[in-house]
Amino acid sequence: MKTFYRDFVFEVSDDVYSPREDSFLIADSFELKGSEKVLDLGTGSGILAIIAASKGCEVTAADINPEAVKYAKKNAERNQVSIEVIESNLFENIPGDFDIILFNLPYLKITEEPEKAIDLSYNSPGTIEGFLREYKEHLKPGGRAIVVSSSLSGIKPESLGKIIARQKLPFEEIFVVELE
Repeated sequence: MKTFYRDFVFEVSDDVYSPREDSFLIADSFELKGSEKVLDLGTGSGILAIIAASKGCEVTAADINPEAVKYAKKNAERNQVSIEVIESNLFENIPGDFDIILFNLPYLKITEEPEKAIDLSYNSPGTIEGFLREYKEHLKPGGRAIVVSSSLSGIKPESLGKIIARQKLPFEEIFVVELE
């Protein structure tokens, strides 16, 4: 499946989260200086990592899904940017500190246990809590984390930090939040 965003092209299999409204909203919301060190957790197709790299940032992209790692690498090559892509469950395999951490959180509440790796893109028990516990340890002084949340998550986005963008969709509202 191919997705287009601005001048970028992303291709993924059915086993990888394809860029859509939440990906585009966060991509349109964060500002970069071009010299920052960026971590894109749960990279999926690599859209946020590739955008950051195209602006001159040093980027590490990570995903728990091996298929996502494979497609993020392919999409970086397709879009002619250099990023480091690694398989990692949250910060498990992430070295160093970052100026910016981006994370399109798996925010849908689903009662069943995920059956396939792609399901972790939507519902990953304990991931939000784990991220909130650890992200500050991986930020440089003055660094920031930017996440996507949803009205379907059961978490009030204003309890996470400052809402910097929002979009109403037919069945939910998505938010981009800069964590405090």
